[in-house]
Amino acid sequence: MVEEKDIELGAEDSKALEILVQNLNFFQFSTDDGVIGKDGDEWILEGVSWGRYHVAKRWCASASMYNPDKRGLTAFLALCKFLLNKSSLSERPMNKGHKLI
Repeated sequence: MVEEKDIELGAEDSKALEILVQNLNFFQFSTDDGVIGKDGDEWILEGVSWGRYHVAKRWCASASMYNPDKRGLTAFLALCKFLLNKSSLSERPMNKGHKLI
């Protein structure tokens, strides 16, 4: 891990996060969609609710050549973008100089 931060969300952002998680139906979202490759990025979301743990991972989730819309990743990407935007990381994730999301 290169960087770690704790972020406190206000009421409005907390509600927005709740809606994004519900839109994704995260705890029923499959762990993996079977799309893999030898190069690219992999996004992993982990969550715990009421003692229940779930993980979802997607390879090249935002790459247009891997059809994110056809793969049903619209809600997944919306949640990833929200979390990334709220993270206040020093640098956005990149692959070979290109922003990932």
